[in-house]
Amino acid sequence: MTREMLRAKVHRITVTECDVEYEGSLTLDRDLMDACGMLPFERIDVYDVDNASRFSTYLIEGPRGSGACCVNGAAARLVGVGHKVIVAAYAAMDDDRDRDASSRRSSSSTTRNRITAVKTHEGAGVRVGARMNDPTIIRTFSDRGEAEIARSLLEAEGIDAATAADDTRGNWPQF
Repeated sequence: MTREMLRAKVHRITVTECDVEYEGSLTLDRDLMDACGMLPFERIDVYDVDNASRFSTYLIEGPRGSGACCVNGAAARLVGVGHKVIVAAYAAMDDDRDRDASSRRSSSSTTRNRITAVKTHEGAGVRVGARMNDPTIIRTFSDRGEAEIARSLLEAEGIDAATAADDTRGNWPQF
C-alpha cells in the first residue's frame, strides 16, 4: 500500500503579493524552494494560517533571496498580502519504505521570509523571542525531556524560552 506523506514544507511564510490576473500558481523564492527540495511546477497545498483557507496549486520559481511568496490566479482571492501561509509538498510512499526523517525536509521561514531553520524532523522544540511575541525556533529535539533541559538553560541565562511539542501528529494544540 502507498500513503501520501508530507515530504517538505515552508512554515509560516508571509504572502508578499496576490495577483488575480496571473494564470494560477504560487511564486516562491528559489532559496526557499532549494532548502526544502521543492521544484518548479511541483504540486503543493497551501494553508492560510490567518483565515484557514486551503488550496492546491503548483510552484513557480521566484528570484533568489527575494523572499517572494506571491499567490497567483483565483487562489489570490483566498489569501491576503501579509497573511502567514504554510506551503506543503507530499509524496506517495510505500508502507515498506523507511519514512523517517531522511525521507522529508522542512524549511521554517518565519522571519522576513528568510530561512531561519532547516529541519529533517518535527518534534518537541524550544522557542525563544522577545516576550514570545515573535518566537524563533532555535532547535528541534527528538524528545520533550531534552527540550525542557535546553529551555531551563536558556532561562537561567535570562532568555525568554518556551517549549512546544507536536504530540498530535501535525495538529498543533492552541497555546
